Amino acid sequence: MAGVLTVLGAVVGFRAWSRYSRKISEVDHSADSITTSASQPLRLESSPRPSYQTAFETVYKNAKTGVTLRLPGVWRKVSAPQITKPDVAHRFCILDSQDGLDLMFWPQPDLLPSLDADADFLRKNYGAGGYIVRGQRDLEIRAKKAKELEFFVPSSGLNLNLVIIRKWPVLYVLAITGSPQSQTAWERVENALPEAVDIP
Repeated sequence: MAGVLTVLGAVVGFRAWSRYSRKISEVDHSADSITTSASQPLRLESSPRPSYQTAFETVYKNAKTGVTLRLPGVWRKVSAPQITKPDVAHRFCILDSQDGLDLMFWPQPDLLPSLDADADFLRKNYGAGGYIVRGQRDLEIRAKKAKELEFFVPSSGLNLNLVIIRKWPVLYVLAITGSPQSQTAWERVENALPEAVDIP
């Protein structure tokens, strides 16, 4: 009898946790904003004739959670109703850039004990799905530990990078896809990652 009660308690506890964790990862889009701003034109000293360059930055903000995403360049929000995992209620945004990169950003319940365990699970899961693992690195994003997993997608010829940030009980996932030939765009995004995501 004690064994049955233990199992029953575990099932009830897991269901309660599942409902709770799903609730905390739901995204309220009622006060979303996305803005693009330009810096003052900077003169390029290396140019033989006077030449100027303007830097752009795009900022997505979910005011209800305070989560902010900052990206270099011009990005626009994409409506992708065909994407159901994660569905619109459980993702922040889907964006694409003028430089040919695409991005999806979402929170998900984190049932694993550590960021390393999260990375191992994702690496094995995507690897089992036919993605080729290219590498992994540790980084820090606004004083929070993060990991970046790099994959190649043979079916499309694209690179996929997953950046994961853990704030238990939620794992924040930033998925960036694009052609390996878009080297400058990739470098720009990679260099911006340490300040890219603000999770209060």
